[in-house]
Amino acid sequence: MSNDPPEPGRWPRGSKAEDDEVHRQQELARLEQWMIRQRLRPLTDALEEHGIQRGGGEGWAGPPITPDWFDQVPPPPNPCPWCQRNVPASPCPECRAAREQAGDPAGWAWWAGLAPERRRLYLAARWHRDPWSLRPVRIDVSWTEAASDGTVTAARLPYCPHTPATAWDLDATQN
Repeated sequence: MSNDPPEPGRWPRGSKAEDDEVHRQQELARLEQWMIRQRLRPLTDALEEHGIQRGGGEGWAGPPITPDWFDQVPPPPNPCPWCQRNVPASPCPECRAAREQAGDPAGWAWWAGLAPERRRLYLAARWHRDPWSLRPVRIDVSWTEAASDGTVTAARLPYCPHTPATAWDLDATQN
């Protein structure tokens, strides 16, 4: 095979000409990606102006979509700071047990830094039940993706946030 003459337009293996051609192809690929980003820049700017966060690649996730009644529910009088349920003791014994079993001090430090409304949203999205009203709920997020050929697609996907172990994990909310 090494004695075969090179194909027309090709360079000998390992030659400087072949390396230059590889480098040229890489530069052309980077230029193509730059052109795609420039073509999508008006879309990107418009999405970001409306609070939509850019995800990995050429995709953007919008803010969580909640039902109309979700923001009208008042907080319970005695919410557990961890599971957001109305309980007599704060934090509730189930959440204490879940925290002891799970460990994860970094996750709990992050959780403690969230506002109660944000914890409620995350728990409702994960367990499909509002912890303040105990009503079933579905929380979605809008997803917009731009392909390399310039087509733009939009979808509505379930919102799947991370939450630490709480009473919801111990199935203590089935009252």
